[in-house]
Amino acid sequence: MNSRKLPCLPIIFILSLPFLQFPVSSSNPGGYLYNNCGGSFRCGSITGIDYPFRGDEKPDYCGYPGLVLHCQNNITTINIRKIRYRVLHFNETKKTMTIAREDVMETNCPTDLVDTTLVDALGYPSAYVNINFLYGCQNSINFSRLSISCNASGYDNAYLVSTTVDPLTVGCRARVTVPVAGITPSSNSMILQNALREGFDVSWKASDEACNKCAESGDRCGYDPYSNQTTCFCPHEPYLGAACSASDPGMLLQLSNRMSLIRFPQGYDQ
Repeated sequence: MNSRKLPCLPIIFILSLPFLQFPVSSSNPGGYLYNNCGGSFRCGSITGIDYPFRGDEKPDYCGYPGLVLHCQNNITTINIRKIRYRVLHFNETKKTMTIAREDVMETNCPTDLVDTTLVDALGYPSAYVNINFLYGCQNSINFSRLSISCNASGYDNAYLVSTTVDPLTVGCRARVTVPVAGITPSSNSMILQNALREGFDVSWKASDEACNKCAESGDRCGYDPYSNQTTCFCPHEPYLGAACSASDPGMLLQLSNRMSLIRFPQGYDQ
């Protein structure tokens, strides 16, 4: 039996075929994005939290990078630059949340010897004081500072100072900086412990007016890795974009190409 070879189509054209059409059904990529990002985060007293945050059970594109919430035993936590923080409160109106380092919830001082630093999507909404914990200091050093008892990475105690110092220049081995409010180096250990556990406020900058309009129209905010910014997921064409009412064919083609950069879960047939 004779057989004819099929013409070779350009690789780029073949790869783009799955993204050029979006049939309106529960199995199309656009509907999948919209449906998969539905439902707010709920954990204990923390409820109704949406974009720019997402629960860790949701796909990456449902939240802004780095703003992933975890829930265990009705306690909400978030990991920021290798440090786990307990989320104590959300203020959606002010777009702030109160967080405390998880490693100070049961001790007088940080046990993970890493400074408190934020990701780009977060900032400090108000003034705060940086408190420095010095570890492994020589006994001969005369600190007119608060000495506290704690067990951190092999160190039995730490000194509390309000000024930034190089630990090596004062005979110490390590330093951890934590932002707090309402305490000074002359505060006693009980005041210090309470201040650390009450945490500090951080604000988020990832959600903007475009997301508000998207949510008001009944659609869902998400993250577009193509433009590295917030986008709107729609249950219908154009499926994602600045607004779900967009209908320009050129825009639809551009948006379809952007969808190819969004990671789909293993086993999902694009």
